Amino acid sequence: MSSSLHPHQQVLHYCNEKAQLAQQVYDYVDARIRRLDTDLAAFDAQLVSERVGAGLPPGGWAAAVAAGLPSVAP
Repeated sequence: MSSSLHPHQQVLHYCNEKAQLAQQVYDYVDARIRRLDTDLAAFDAQLVSERVGAGLPPGGWAAAVAAGLPSVAP
C-alpha cells in the first residue's frame, strides 16, 4: 500500500499547486480589470467635463449606457 500512496500524494500535491496558481492568476487578472474599470470611469468623467466646458452635451460612456445604447460593437 505504501507504494501506491506516494504517487497518490504526489498527484494531490500537484492538483493543489495547480489550483493555487489558477487562483493567483484569477486574482491578478481581476485586479487589473478593476483598475481598468476605474481608469475608464475617470477618463469618461474627464471627457464629460471637457464636453460640458466646451458647451456640448455631456455624452460619454455613462450616458450611452443609461440611454440603453449598446456599449461596443464586436
